[in-house]
Amino acid sequence: MLNIEIKLLIVKKYKKRIKMIVEFQNKKIDLDKVVRLYPAALVEVPNDTPAEVSLEWAESKADKITIGGYVLVFDYAQDRSERVVLEFSTKEEMDEVASQIAPYFSK
Repeated sequence: MLNIEIKLLIVKKYKKRIKMIVEFQNKKIDLDKVVRLYPAALVEVPNDTPAEVSLEWAESKADKITIGGYVLVFDYAQDRSERVVLEFSTKEEMDEVASQIAPYFSK
C-alpha cells in the first residue's frame, strides 16, 4: 500500500444529503457535485500532448502504445465542461486514490 493521503475538508449534512469536499494534489473536489468519475490513461502521441483514453482500451493496446501516465477524472457536468483531473505516474497510485475516495460515494 502506498502512503497517499486525501484530506477531508468539509462534511455538512443538509436536506438528507451529505456534502463532502476532499483535497488531493492541491485540488479541491466537491464530491456532491460529481456526475461522473472515471479512470483514464494518458497515451503518448508523437509531437503532441498526451491523449486521454479509456483505461480498458489502453490496457488492451499496451503492446502497441506508450502509456505516459494515468488520470482520475471528476466531471461536474455531463458535457465535461466542468471537471477536476488528478494525474498519476503509475496505475498503482491512481488505484490507491480511487480506493480512498470510493467510500465517500457510498454515503
